[in-house]
Parts: sequence; C-alpha cells; structure tokens
Amino acid sequence: MATFKDIAELAGVSYGTVSNVFNGKGNVSSDKIKRVYQAASQLGYVPKESAHLLRSASSNVLAVVLPNLSDKQFTDFYTSFRICAQAMGYRTALYLSDNSAHQEAMMVEQIRAAQPAGVAVISALDGNTDPYLQIGFAPHEVVFAEQRPFLRYDYVGFDFRKIGSDLGKKADNYASVALITESMDHYVTREIMAGFMHECRHCRVQHYEKQLIGSAALSLDVLSADSPPDAVFTVIFNHAQTLRNVQYYFFDGTEPDIYTLSTLFTMPDRSTNKYELNYRLLGRTTAEQLIHRITQKKQGAPETHILPASGFRTWTPSPIPETGELVMMTLESPTAQICKNMARMYTKFTGVPVRVSVYPYDGIHELLTRMNESTAFDVIRLDATWLSWFAPRIFEPLRNLDPQVEQLRSQFLPGIFDLYGGQEKTIYALPETPSNQMLFYRKDLFEDPAIRRHYQEMTRDTLRPPQTFREFNQIAAFFSRKYNATSPVSYGSTLTLGNTGSAATEFLSRFFALTHDLFDRDGNILLTSAAGIQALTELVEGSSYVNPDTHLWWRDTARVFAAGDTAMTILYSNYASEMLGRQSRVRNDIGYAMVPGGNPLYGGGSIGVCRYSRRKQLAYHFIRWLCSETVSTAMTQMGSVSPCRDTYQNYHVIDTYPWLSLTSECFERYRAERFPPAENGPFDERRFLEILGVQVINAVNHTCTPEEALEIASNQYKKDERRRGST
Repeated sequence: MATFKDIAELAGVSYGTVSNVFNGKGNVSSDKIKRVYQAASQLGYVPKESAHLLRSASSNVLAVVLPNLSDKQFTDFYTSFRICAQAMGYRTALYLSDNSAHQEAMMVEQIRAAQPAGVAVISALDGNTDPYLQIGFAPHEVVFAEQRPFLRYDYVGFDFRKIGSDLGKKADNYASVALITESMDHYVTREIMAGFMHECRHCRVQHYEKQLIGSAALSLDVLSADSPPDAVFTVIFNHAQTLRNVQYYFFDGTEPDIYTLSTLFTMPDRSTNKYELNYRLLGRTTAEQLIHRITQKKQGAPETHILPASGFRTWTPSPIPETGELVMMTLESPTAQICKNMARMYTKFTGVPVRVSVYPYDGIHELLTRMNESTAFDVIRLDATWLSWFAPRIFEPLRNLDPQVEQLRSQFLPGIFDLYGGQEKTIYALPETPSNQMLFYRKDLFEDPAIRRHYQEMTRDTLRPPQTFREFNQIAAFFSRKYNATSPVSYGSTLTLGNTGSAATEFLSRFFALTHDLFDRDGNILLTSAAGIQALTELVEGSSYVNPDTHLWWRDTARVFAAGDTAMTILYSNYASEMLGRQSRVRNDIGYAMVPGGNPLYGGGSIGVCRYSRRKQLAYHFIRWLCSETVSTAMTQMGSVSPCRDTYQNYHVIDTYPWLSLTSECFERYRAERFPPAENGPFDERRFLEILGVQVINAVNHTCTPEEALEIASNQYKKDERRRGST
C-alpha cells in the first residue's frame, strides 16, 4: 500500500506537501498539486477516508435508516436526502431495517460505532424502547421522518390523520370497502386509521393488516371474500399494483376501484387512484433539518415540520365545452415535440383530435404577420417576447372566454402571469414554458485544486462562477488553450451567433448586466450609451474564447457544452436539458449559477387562443389543461419547463434538472425594461433584434467597431420607427 512518503519521493516534493494536498491545507503551487495527484494515481493510492473520519470528533457523514429500497417512496426519500446532503457538504451511509423493529435496534450500535454527524430515520420501532437514546445519540443528532415513535426528536412528516380522513371521504361513497394497512404498532397506520374510520359513516369497512403475509396472498384474501369489496384502499403503493395484477389474472367480473397512497408521480397511472405524497420533498426537508440541528448544535425543544399532501392530482380534463378538432401552431423548440406527445394524451382523455404544426423561428413570424380570418389555427404558442407586437392582432382576450381567468394567477410562479400573458392590462395568453438565462459551468474544473491554484497564480483572483462579464471573459481566457496552453479544455465559453435573434440576445445579456433600461422615458433607444458600448466590447472580446464553429441556436450551444471541451456557457433553461443527452460528457459535472450581472433575460413560450378560431372555448379548455400542474410537471420531466409553482417542489423533477431550483429567483431578480414606454405603442421586438443582431455580428467579425455598430443599429431602429409612425 503506497504511503505519503512514497508519493513524495515519486513526485519530488516533501512529505508535508503531500499531506497538505490531501488535507486541503497550505499554500501549495498548482504544479506541485498536479505532481502529487499524478504520483498518487501512478502508485494506486486511495485516501483512507474512513480512518480519517473515525479519528475526527465529528464526521461529515449522515446515517440514513430506511425500511427498504423496494418501495418507491423510500427510494425517493433517500435520493433527495442524499442530493441535498451532498450539496451541503455531507455524505450519506444507508442502513436498511427490513421494516423490523428488532433489526433496527440491532443496527443502532453499528451506526454509533461509525460516528456519523447525525441520523435520519424512517423507523420500524414501536416506541416502547429507544435504542438511539440508549446508545448515546443526543436528541439534536436524530431526526425522524414519516413514522413518529418518539416525541423527544425532531419530526418531519405529513398530516396522516387528515390523509386518512381524505381517503375515508372517498370510501364513504361505496357500500363496502377493504382497508389494507401496515401494522397497527406504527404511528402512521394509527393516524390514517383514525381519520379514515371517522369519515366512514355509511360504508362497511373490512380492515386487513399486512404484516407477515405476502402481497399476493393478501390480495387473494381480499378479492375472494364472500362479499368482495366495491373498492380497496391501501397505504402501500406496491401492494396496490399487486392487487390489480391478481384481480386481472385470477378473477373475472367487475374490477374494484383501487385507492392507494403513493409518492409523487410525473406521469398518470391508469390502474389506481393515487393519493400522492411528496417523499422527495420529505427527504430534502429532513436533510436540511438534520444538518441545521447538528451544525447549530441546537438542543432546544423538538421541532415538528408537517408538509402539505399533494393529494389526488388530476390528469383528466374537465368536461369539454364543445366537440371538433383543434389545430395548434407552435414555435420550433425542445417543447414542440413534447407538446405533440401531450396533445395525444389530451385526445386519449377527451376524444378531441389535436394537430400540432411546428414552424421555425423565422417562418412562424411570417405566418403570424399574415394571419387573418382564413387562418385554420385554434391554439398558438409563440415566443413570449413577441406578445407586445402580436397579442392584440392574433389572440382572443382570455377574459372573453373565462371571466375568472385572473384566479389562475396563484398556480403560477410569482410574476410570470403578467410577463407571459398580459399587455396593457389585457390577458391574452397563459405562461406555458417560462425560461430564463442561467450560467452553466464545468463544476469539476472549477473545483479542481490544481486548476484553482493555477488560476490564482495567473490572475490573482479566486476561481468561482463569474459575477460580472469582465470576470466571465477572464475565466474564459484562462480556459482557452489558445491563451493558456495548460488548459484542460479547448474553449472557455460559448456564443450563439447563428442568426440575428440569438446574436442580439448575446449582446442584451451583457447590456442588462450593466443597466436596466434599453429606452429612456421618452422612448429613445439607449444602444449608444456607455453601457451599450461596454457590453458590445465585452462580447467582441469574449468571441476570442469560443469555438469558431458558429452555434446556430441555443440547442446547438447546449450540445457543444455537453461534448465536454468548453468550460462555461450561458443558456436558456428550456434548452438546458440537452446537456443531459446520451452523448453528454459533463452530465455529472454541471454547475449552475445566476448569469453575470444578476439580471437574467427571460424567454420561452406563451400560449393563447387564436382570435380567428371557430372553437375558442374548446381551445381555451386545451390550453388550461396543458398549463395545469400535473401536465406541466410531466412536460418538465420530459425536458421542458413548467409555469406552475408546485412543479418546483417536485424533487423528482428538480433532482433530474437541479438548475430549475434557481428559476424562481431568476424571475424575481429580472429588472430589464426591454420595451419602450407603453404609450409609444406595440414593440416589434423581432424586427429590433434583426437590426441589432446584424450589427452585433458585424462587430464580432471586426467589420466595424462596437461604437460604429451600435450607432448604425440605433439609427436604423429610429428610421424604422419613423416609417412605422407615418403609416
């Protein structure tokens, strides 16, 4: 086994240098750090982390005790617990009790010997004896989740009595029901049972307690009773699936309705009625509470955190107001294909055919410009920044179709209802795929000790996600092999300059990092201001640090970053899922942060009812369904983004696309005034971006200076405005 002495000899450094490198101490040069790691790798050295932890007074390991990992709710709990703990600097050690109180009690001594910083438990204990207290854990070092055998510890769970009551209200609509629970020794079972029976005033309830008997045998018992139940209620999702399979293969006749508790799903399930509980949120909240307790060493009164239940999340649309076929026009984007898939689901539910026609960025603008009574579209999904120009021309005001449309505001992320739906206090559309710019970077590069040290040696600064575009360019230069021969990647950043729209947006990202206003109070454009010149100058400089092959659109940029030879990129969140494709070389190393300047531009789509549609109520019914929480969450899991606030508490989605946790803050931080004052009339942003984008590309290609490019763009815009004002 290699030792520090062996590594020191091979690397040509001192023993103390090796020790400092592996313990993250001392002022070691980047060259020596690289030599130490190379020598350690060559000798097959593996740091003795477990021995180090045992020597530590308190480790960075959290023990997690679960009944099993075969039940999806426990897998969900552990996944989010682990991800949250890792983000806060902790590792996890998993222990499985097999839902046995005896086995859990026996494991506690083993857990204590490992000296974890704390323990999170979904317990099988009945509350008669407390092995955690007996072995010496302090109350602030243990948090119980879901089950609550003791009151002396912090608890994170759901209101199981109310959950039982909600299930009981459903049950009372039947003549007879079967209720299947875990052991009555468990806190959750007792609470659900109490709430359930309180509501069952008219139906006959047969209670089955699932303990040693297997799911299949119990299902046979329930379904072969002399008087089979009209419905079966079970607290165990896996058993609900077994019950349905047993019924299908062994019994003929009417199928009983099945209701079950389950973790949160992102797609519908035809076989059961699911009462959903957000176990991923439970895992994350438990991790946060445990870490808070152990870092603060809080030894006060135990705290209780009751999370809201998601309940019976509905997928089925309300009754359709009319019949016929719908035709939807959509801008080409990652969401376009997802919309086609969801349209098929809507047809399954309602019988209403939905044809989705996808158009490119330039083509859809032309169609929208020429739209009239002969247009055969019912639903239109377009770039949200085009609303100012197109909304009054192509959309039916939604209050004409639903006087209560304002009440939908509460289901969406704060601030986006007006941003994506309104114009001059008229609601024309619903937010469908709200996205914003984010900074993405190679976390493995930014956290590498040797690279960090080398960056500090070259720049005198600390390597971190850039706060300004000056820092962005400095980091991009450091990671560009053209300027730093030792860079582990070829390029420092990306630029999306494939068309005038994306080129103009690259400029505006930098412009709004410096100022909030593109126009003054009188409607005069401010492109030639000091902020404008600095923004374009920084963009031209940044073009030296990117792959010279033009990235046509944001999807191409995402794929280039995923290829692994670029350190940073700025993307809209609705394109970021492209970084997780099968060919991605960075999927496990993606860091994310607010864009430099902290004023991220928004993008994505709004969806509305065409004013020329002959089926306006049906079209509105469809867009309401498409923008509902259940459907939007499913679309997000497929790679889109959701407007609904509850989606961002669904950690099945957030754990897949963790950068979406930053979405709400991005919208809250947005302060850009990119349109002229309302009294100046509607703003044709597409035409403006075309004018600006041409000159941005000219400046990047050094056809003219930044000052000259912005002067030309400003004059062209003013000329267009005068022409528009005279017609």
